[in-house]
Amino acid sequence: MKSKEQLAGLWLLYVYGIVLLLPCANSALPCLQACHCYRHEVYGKTMNCARKGMHMPPPGIPNPTRKLILQYNSIHMLNHTLNGPGYSLLYYLDMSGNQMVDLDRDAFANTTELMDLDLHFNRLRFLHKSIFRPLKKLRWLHLYGNSLTFLEPDLFAGLSNLDGIYLGWNKIRSLPMGIFKNLPSLQYLYLHDNQIKYLNRGLFDDLTQLYDLNLGGNHLSSLPLGIFKPLRSLARLFLYQNRFYRLEEGVFAGLKSVELLWFHGNKLALLPRKVLSDLPKLQVIELDANLLEMFHGDALKQNKELVTLSMQSNKITTVKPELLSHLHKLRHLYIQQNSIKNINSTSFQGLAQLEILLLQKNNLHEVPDNAFHELHQLSHLDLSDNYIRAVQEGAFNGLRSLTQLSLQGNKLHQIPEAAFFGLESLSHLILAGNVLERLPGRMLHGQSQLLELLLENNQLKDIPESFLEDCLSLEKLSLANNRLNSLSKDVLALPPLTHVQLQENPWKCDCHLKWLREWMSTTAVDYKPTFGASAVASCSEPLKHAGKPIMMVPAVDFVCDNSENQLKENVQSKETDSEIASNIISREGLLPIVVIETTETVHSGDGE
Repeated sequence: MKSKEQLAGLWLLYVYGIVLLLPCANSALPCLQACHCYRHEVYGKTMNCARKGMHMPPPGIPNPTRKLILQYNSIHMLNHTLNGPGYSLLYYLDMSGNQMVDLDRDAFANTTELMDLDLHFNRLRFLHKSIFRPLKKLRWLHLYGNSLTFLEPDLFAGLSNLDGIYLGWNKIRSLPMGIFKNLPSLQYLYLHDNQIKYLNRGLFDDLTQLYDLNLGGNHLSSLPLGIFKPLRSLARLFLYQNRFYRLEEGVFAGLKSVELLWFHGNKLALLPRKVLSDLPKLQVIELDANLLEMFHGDALKQNKELVTLSMQSNKITTVKPELLSHLHKLRHLYIQQNSIKNINSTSFQGLAQLEILLLQKNNLHEVPDNAFHELHQLSHLDLSDNYIRAVQEGAFNGLRSLTQLSLQGNKLHQIPEAAFFGLESLSHLILAGNVLERLPGRMLHGQSQLLELLLENNQLKDIPESFLEDCLSLEKLSLANNRLNSLSKDVLALPPLTHVQLQENPWKCDCHLKWLREWMSTTAVDYKPTFGASAVASCSEPLKHAGKPIMMVPAVDFVCDNSENQLKENVQSKETDSEIASNIISREGLLPIVVIETTETVHSGDGE
């Protein structure tokens, strides 16, 4: 007599069996009717049963299914279900995003061909030490995003073919000795975003092929000397967002192959002299968001392969030439959000290959002559959000490859006419958010490659007529939020503009600005405010049109009053009379006659 559970199981198997060999509507492959079957280029036949509301895996699957996707269902536990037909041939099983809390110790006893097992984003709290023992061919094990607090020492025993173990985003507090023993093929070990406080010396001794080690986002405050010494193949080491206050010299001993080190988000105040000397192949180092103030001059002496150095969001006050001058391969230097007060002509010496230099959000007050004169390959220079009041005429000498320059958010009142001379590759110039009142007429001389010029949020009262005459490639121009009340037609005449920002200026809508009203009505240039800006270009004068968008004012109302016209005619007349007199004097050789005009005042009344 069979039990109720056995009868129920047979009934399920019967029901599944009815549809098991029925082809899907979109596939000729035998497939469960609720699922989608197709052929994967690597694994072969794949059955996708994701998001089907299943409470348990199918009791059997059609042969020869190689990849089974059961992610994002409502499977709470896994027992002997995977012992049914077809499971023994699986290469890939994805059960991620379910609600699994518990796995039977023999759950995978029948899936001995598995190479990839994905259990991430479940609610697993415990794994039996023998649960993965049958999976001798397993190469990838995904366990991240669960609630694991500890791991059994023999959890991975016998899994000699493992290439990757992903344990990030759990609640693991410690790692038992021997847990990574006899894993000769392991290349990727991700332990990030747990609660690990310490690591035992010898923990990684068998991982001679390890390529990636991620220990970021834990509670580590120190590392045992020599812990990384066996990792002769390690190329990338992640130690970010831990609780390190210091690094001992020798802590990276043996890491001759490391190319990338992430150490941001710690509490490091000092970079000792030789702490990085054991990383001769280091190309990328991130030291962002620490408390760094001081560097020994030789701290990077052995890191001559360095390409990217990031030290943003620290407390650095000076740029020491002796720290950087030997980094001849450096291409990216990120030192923004520090407290750097000054730079000079030696600050960046030796960095001939530098392409990107970020200096924004420091305490710079001036850009001196020849500050970057050796940086012939520099393409991107960001000096925004400092306190710069002065830019010397030769500040940007030597930057012949510069394409992007930002001086946004400083205190600039004026700019020397020749400040940007020689920047023949410049395509983006950002001067927004300063206190500029005027611009030299030839400031953009030779800027034929300029595509974008941002001048918004200044105090500009006028733009010289010939200001853009050399900017034959200019597409984007922003003059928004200044003090402009008029604009010469010549300013917008030459460049092939596609976008112009003119809003938030006190435009005087008179005869001198009538051309702009006509231009707006016919141009293909986009002059609408950018995303986030609400105002449009509007009139400030005359009073009857104050606050109205320029395009809402009839063209016939763009007139000048008689007194203004008369004043203009008088000025022109006086200029003409002066020219005639000057010509007569010049022709006759006479001395100029000075005419003193007197004004009589007539008063009414006696005695005056």
